[in-house]
Amino acid sequence: MLSQIGGDPETAHMPLSGIGGIGTWQDAAEFLLLGASGVQVCTAAMHYGYRIVEDMIEGLQNYMRENGWCTLADFKARP
Repeated sequence: MLSQIGGDPETAHMPLSGIGGIGTWQDAAEFLLLGASGVQVCTAAMHYGYRIVEDMIEGLQNYMRENGWCTLADFKARP
């Protein structure tokens, strides 16, 4: 759904939040790659504690560094 809404020229300019089932940095990256402007983490943080957010940040930073990306917008601008 996220990629369909984000790929529609009429809604492509709108910020989209990825939610549901995000428990790892890889999950967050998938949502960002599908067109989300950001992600929301709730249940995983309640279940595992706020440390999970720090782990996600670290994993995403490493992933971005490996790809030469500096901002979240780079997820959308990838080739």
